[in-house]
Amino acid sequence: MRFIVALLIASLFVDKADSELSFLPRITCIHALQIISLEFATSSIANPTLSRQSHKPLIHSRSLVAGEDSKGDLSVDFSTINPKKPNSALRKVARVRLTSGFEITAYIPGIGHNLQEHSVVLVRGGRVKDLPGVRYRIIRGTLDAVGVKDRQQGRSSAL
Repeated sequence: MRFIVALLIASLFVDKADSELSFLPRITCIHALQIISLEFATSSIANPTLSRQSHKPLIHSRSLVAGEDSKGDLSVDFSTINPKKPNSALRKVARVRLTSGFEITAYIPGIGHNLQEHSVVLVRGGRVKDLPGVRYRIIRGTLDAVGVKDRQQGRSSAL
């Protein structure tokens, strides 16, 4: 029944396209059928399923340094993490206590570092793809984090 009503409305647009609505592009019957089929296809997708209606809406997690380019914080603990398959290495990470009270895991980029417990570091967003749960990076060359020693490439941000 809804399909027939929609078809009648579409036919009205086709008839009016020549006379009154000449500034609009001409809508043919094929276009009208495509518009109607798109309407019916999206209406079933837009509504949540019955089991989803009783739950709270999904809330996406927000970055802890959101709204800021970087945050100065206190480093607590240093360790190494093995990356996901197929990579193999010991990636250097630091547990950092933010000024907001949260404690995060931040990646230390570059070869070697001088950081110790209670070093003050600057943290920016940016995940490390092969380390699960590491969504922040320490900025080298600022505060207590010295830039990479004997770095040759001029494109390095650690100069």
